[in-house]
Amino acid sequence: MIVTRYTFETRKNELASFLSHLAKIQELSEFSPDFSNMLHSNALLMLYNMVEAIVVGGIVEIYDAVKSQGQNYRLVSSNIKDIWFEFKFKQVYDPNAHHNSYKRKASQIIEAILNDQVIELDRNAINAEGNLTAQIIRNICSAHGISFIAPPESNGGVKIDEVTALRNDLAHGGKSFVECGRDFTLSDLEKITDEIIKFLEGLLDGMDEYHSNRKWEDALSAETN
Repeated sequence: MIVTRYTFETRKNELASFLSHLAKIQELSEFSPDFSNMLHSNALLMLYNMVEAIVVGGIVEIYDAVKSQGQNYRLVSSNIKDIWFEFKFKQVYDPNAHHNSYKRKASQIIEAILNDQVIELDRNAINAEGNLTAQIIRNICSAHGISFIAPPESNGGVKIDEVTALRNDLAHGGKSFVECGRDFTLSDLEKITDEIIKFLEGLLDGMDEYHSNRKWEDALSAETN
């Protein structure tokens, strides 16, 4: 998980730098409270950006390993089988699609399995962008067979839910940047950041363990190889 670890450290450092500069800006009287509130909202967006980057990036890094190691349907775990099958089926799913479209896709899936084609998945197989809550992250991990423990200091990732809801308010115009940032002090933002970072550290440890031990493999196939 080298790439995702690097992304995590980069985003974490960006947030630390932003909050440090925000503290200095708030000491200057020439900046209005509204401007500070807009910066608070930007900090929340940066937090959500980090969460999505780590969750999606970590899963995609696992997908890349599955592909690079030439894993086919027969060799992967039941979790990856299910995700791949749903991913392939969604590529043709359309309420208005012709019956023949489904027949062609079914035929392609069967041929891929019988011919031991290499499993290929991308970020579209995750299908959670823009709406990641702590529970959705747990569901994504469970679907892949990834186990992780959120440290007690993360409070179960509850602040991720709050940040995601606010991010969606900003993205869809439900709140302005001034309105969104008004409810948070710098101290609040630092506490939220710390809790989310702790949650992501636990998540990364779980992804690392899954990746290092190649837990995307079918258990019986792994024993014979």
